[in-house]
Amino acid sequence: MKSVLRRIADGLATIALAAGAGYGLGELFVWLWAPAPTPENSSPPPEAFLFLWGFLIGFFAVVLGRWLLVPLLLRRRHRFG
Repeated sequence: MKSVLRRIADGLATIALAAGAGYGLGELFVWLWAPAPTPENSSPPPEAFLFLWGFLIGFFAVVLGRWLLVPLLLRRRHRFG
């Protein structure tokens, strides 16, 4: 039972960190590359696509890193320790 709760907590922490990284990268993409709003075009559509693209990259980078790198590092630590 303890390992099930630990896995659930680990999954929730990974998703929370991935969502935060995705949001931050999405905001960074908008800040770097979105055109400045003008009176004629106060909400340009590229902002939404830039944010979505940055969010997806950040989210999946954290999830894949957690899924691929952490088991590899734990295996290496157990082998040498």
